[in-house]
Amino acid sequence: MTYDHFWELIAESRRDFEPNRRDGNMDLQAERMRRILSAMPVEDVLEFDRIFGELYWDAYHWDLWAAAYIIEGGCSDDGFMDFRSWLISMGREVYKAAMADAESLAEVAARPGVELTRFEGFGNIAWQVLD
Repeated sequence: MTYDHFWELIAESRRDFEPNRRDGNMDLQAERMRRILSAMPVEDVLEFDRIFGELYWDAYHWDLWAAAYIIEGGCSDDGFMDFRSWLISMGREVYKAAMADAESLAEVAARPGVELTRFEGFGNIAWQVLD
């Protein structure tokens, strides 16, 4: 799996995102991601998880933690884990912009339809599928 394919899968999982929906976008994305990964060979699901993990650890930066702290009004180490999963779930452009300038996330967090900036379950969907 290439990084481009990984990000295409993330974009596909966000296909039903509805800015006018106050709640439920994250649940819809998680369910779509489960369906996408469930249709893939085990090797591809493992590769998806490997890339996710790499991006997740690459986002372990103090400036991103500071952004999470400000956006959330506080951010523990567990909260920052969930924040990084949310960051990846938002797609390539949001991720790349945040890696270049963490302050870009203030606008993203305030967008219509963004429920939370913590997405605990998104980081383990691959393992849910493999279980």
